[in-house]
Amino acid sequence: MEEQIKVLKNSPSAEEIEKILQEYLINEHTLQQQLQFINTLLQHIIIVYQSLKSQVRHLLQRVFYCTIGISNLLNHYKLTKNDIYLKFMKNLLVDPTLLSNTLSSCHKKKEEESQTKALFVGSKIFQTFEGELELTKYLELVVKQLIETARLGNHDISGFINPYLSIHPLEAKDILFENFLTGSNFELLSEIYSKMSQIQQKSFILKSLIPYLETKISIDNRDTITKILSRFNISKFESYIIKNVAELPNIELQQAVSSLIADPQTQMTELLDIWGNEQYIKNTQFEYQESMTKEILILLNYISPENRTQISRDKSFLNAITSRISNNDHDNRNLGLIIAKKVTNGEIKFDITDEIVIEPYKKPNLNSKIDFTDLLIGKSMQNLSISSQKVTTEKDSDDESESEDDEEEQNGIDTLFLKDLIKNFNDEKVNHLTPLLSHTVKLVRQKATFKLELEFYSEELASLIIGLLNKFDEPNFEQLKINALVSIIVTNTKVITHIMNLLFTGDYSIQQRMIILSSISLSARELRGFEDDFIEKVETDFPTRKIEQRHSKPMVQEVEDKPPRFEEIKDDNNEQFIGQGKVQRVSKKLTKPVEKTKPNNFSKIASKFFYPLANGWIKGIDVGTYNEMFLKHYLQTLELIIKAAYPCHEFDGMYELYNAILENSSNVTI
Repeated sequence: MEEQIKVLKNSPSAEEIEKILQEYLINEHTLQQQLQFINTLLQHIIIVYQSLKSQVRHLLQRVFYCTIGISNLLNHYKLTKNDIYLKFMKNLLVDPTLLSNTLSSCHKKKEEESQTKALFVGSKIFQTFEGELELTKYLELVVKQLIETARLGNHDISGFINPYLSIHPLEAKDILFENFLTGSNFELLSEIYSKMSQIQQKSFILKSLIPYLETKISIDNRDTITKILSRFNISKFESYIIKNVAELPNIELQQAVSSLIADPQTQMTELLDIWGNEQYIKNTQFEYQESMTKEILILLNYISPENRTQISRDKSFLNAITSRISNNDHDNRNLGLIIAKKVTNGEIKFDITDEIVIEPYKKPNLNSKIDFTDLLIGKSMQNLSISSQKVTTEKDSDDESESEDDEEEQNGIDTLFLKDLIKNFNDEKVNHLTPLLSHTVKLVRQKATFKLELEFYSEELASLIIGLLNKFDEPNFEQLKINALVSIIVTNTKVITHIMNLLFTGDYSIQQRMIILSSISLSARELRGFEDDFIEKVETDFPTRKIEQRHSKPMVQEVEDKPPRFEEIKDDNNEQFIGQGKVQRVSKKLTKPVEKTKPNNFSKIASKFFYPLANGWIKGIDVGTYNEMFLKHYLQTLELIIKAAYPCHEFDGMYELYNAILENSSNVTI
């Protein structure tokens, strides 16, 4: 090996290079020998790569079919920014067997397989050449690698699919499914799915497949979508899927999914508990409630009339209907009457103004051939389920803030969707970040009831905000960053797991980690019901004038006539309305404003905030070099979480562990 390396360093001929490469590829080598040989090629041979014969270039590429080869290639590009390394990497990626060969070089070593995953779908390759590699082109090359590896069948790539889909929330999804949902590749995807863990399967279905199919389904290709979904076993988590599609405004997709449910009665009953909950009725946008009503009606189509009669006598059903019909809102009452009529098989007659009628959907023969060209039909306009339409001249309550909204439009942050907000953050033309951060706080909190959108974009948005630097030297930058992160956590508490992972594994500065800790503790306090002046609170109503109004929803204009002699009545000293000759006493308890008790939304999830931090401390918080200020801040975060956690069922164990940490941290003063 030493002799060969010496030759390579001294301007070898093409024949010498070819001979050395051939010998290297047929022999076994130690890790040290591999590193030495690959670095020699990178320094002395790759720079003349384009002048070599195609046969020699192919041999040279084969040497780099391994994690050591690719990783060192990326490092050399980072150091030199020489375009020859970029061109060489592109040539490697064009070969559809690159991933399969790289996995073969791992010899089933878990650590090297993880490195391979990080390179290809953890986007290390793409990030190294960011700006030089087009995202869609990179995604297309990698998906071809996945297809070829699946076709060869030598390696399990079930753990590669979800990370690939997370490279970009929209582009990756479209490219993967456009390539796999074909006659020649669909069985490969089905086989990959069967090897996934249950958690991976659930994430794949909920976060990727269903959102993709929602953009494709129409009444014309509903049978095709149903057959596609049937090839993915969802029986172990069908409850999660039903709850997700229940709030999608897409009847065809709801019907396709519901037709595959093993136990429609159980799923319908679980939805009914949510649908009839008073807090859900009060806090959830009507469009979501209407979509869930449609899903319940669809599931009821799969329940026999006899079983429906039994449901009509069930206490949970009666409670749900009572919550609905006793509600002050006409539309909410109407939804209750619609479900009551369906469950009682129409025996009870109601005066329903806008009835929703959904005909039963008979699923196709699931074993018949799938015509994937049906996906090209695209999504048709949704059927209007409400028979009558009403026109309203209701004044928009948001018109008062028109000037404020116009200012936002001029600043380019007048976005209504999280995906557009993320695009704005990534826009290189943006020259101020604080307006975007401020808008994030407002938009995310307004999206509190948009569960699917929040869950889909929260992780990406949180990662993006944590990594922001104050490159424009803006005032209040750190405060707004914390506020934005708090808004994300409190509206979607599931994201705390991702944020903890970023804290311990992300490549961040001490200051950035302290911001993460602050956002965690402040989120815990807000969820507990505590007020902090530091945290911005915004109105959670949407500026509806910006959204095209939903014409099918009945709208009512309420105009209250002013009561007679209103000005006189409001005068507390007017004897005419107090009563003559009598002294009226009014208790101070009646005039004192009643303070609302804020709900404790933290007790059930306190352990998810406390234990990762506690375990991180015990393990030595192996995430970098720390000063006393950071360690003090870390312990203060634990203290604030403990205070917010009381009372919760795990509090005693948490408090005991917290005290143990303090005893072993006597050198750090909180």
